[in-house]
Amino acid sequence: MASKLSAFFFLVVFATCASAQTMITTCQGLQDMNLDLAGNYALANDIDCSTTSGWNSGAGFAPVGTPVMPFTGSLSSKGFVIANLKIVRADWDNVGLFGYLDEAASITLIALQGISISGRNNVGGLAGTSYGAINASYTAGSVEGASFAGGLIGSHSGRLTLSFSDASVMTTGDVAGGLVGEHFGLMNDCYATGDVRARNHAGGLAGLIHGYSDRYALITNSYAVGQVASSTGTAAAGLVNLYYMSSHPYWDITESYWDTCTTNQPASVGGEGKNTKQMRKYSTFSTWDFKAIWWINKTHDYPKLRFSLTETYPPIHSKNKVTVLEVLMYFVAFALGVFLVFLPKLYKKYLRPHIDECLRKQEEKRRREAALLYVPPPRTVSHYVPPPSTTTAYSPQTYPCGTCNGVGNIPRYAIGPGGPKLGTYSQSPVTCLQCGGTGKRTG
Repeated sequence: MASKLSAFFFLVVFATCASAQTMITTCQGLQDMNLDLAGNYALANDIDCSTTSGWNSGAGFAPVGTPVMPFTGSLSSKGFVIANLKIVRADWDNVGLFGYLDEAASITLIALQGISISGRNNVGGLAGTSYGAINASYTAGSVEGASFAGGLIGSHSGRLTLSFSDASVMTTGDVAGGLVGEHFGLMNDCYATGDVRARNHAGGLAGLIHGYSDRYALITNSYAVGQVASSTGTAAAGLVNLYYMSSHPYWDITESYWDTCTTNQPASVGGEGKNTKQMRKYSTFSTWDFKAIWWINKTHDYPKLRFSLTETYPPIHSKNKVTVLEVLMYFVAFALGVFLVFLPKLYKKYLRPHIDECLRKQEEKRRREAALLYVPPPRTVSHYVPPPSTTTAYSPQTYPCGTCNGVGNIPRYAIGPGGPKLGTYSQSPVTCLQCGGTGKRTG
């Protein structure tokens, strides 16, 4: 029983010691990883490596691990940043924070900002050459080399996930990529935003992709948006520039894109080119995981990895789910469109008659009010005074007698300018010349 307890205690102590992490607090602590390439390390705080510009007679930081003695341990962080790392090794291959990562190596949540790294071949911000696993890491700054340079990794043959680079990359020779120079491994959910320039074979994400029958090369759910240029003027591509013909059956690029506007490149050996507006739409990346991995500020920016965001954002709905707000917006837009289409007809049939009727009633009201307010001018009455008549004597005339129908005497009567005036003749009796009788005129 005692021997079993002793064995158990030994295993617990061994496991505890084996899993214990060495906490790194300074840039010198990073450099000391070269003393134990199999160690389990973790950053305890942000680290400023500005002093490396004066190390080793200006050569700066010495990369951790070589092809002969690669790094096989691990390095992780809880969001801390390594800043201002400087490496100047123009005659060295495999240059970066790590020179060479073995398949057993594991790098997680390592952020490098303000880097200035230069070397010869296989140059990267995080690693010159990597066969290991790199997860949720990124770089920003500048990377320069003769050939095979990348913002994060110079030559990649391992597993790369949830990582990105904003570093500018330039080579005086061939093969440069915004994220990796040459890609022989697996890449999922990554992107590059830095500018890339090479003599030949410059790619926004990778300069070269190559696979083997026993090592399949794959790029999935990734994109590039940095400007890409070749000094020869022809050997540049938006996403990936070159592949080896012999390896064509052993590599693939799926659900990956590049911005044809910002990269200034219309072609790539794989992926799909989109304009800037399309690259900022959720619908372009509808098959990506926007619940746990990605987040996008629709129409304003490109997709971002959630681990790199300073704020926590809620999951974005999947392709088949629509929010209530979007349904309301669609309905309002549809109703507005229908209204605008039928507005002229509605105006002519319903609104115009109503307006005309209102105008007519207003005019009638105005007229009635105007009539009530009208005061006629005072009326002037004039009395007609006819001019004095002029009586003119005429020669005697005869009229028939009322008794014998003979010719009677001639009466005197007045006549004015308008002719004879009836009733103005003499009313005295007259004597008939035939019968001698008296009587009034009958004519």
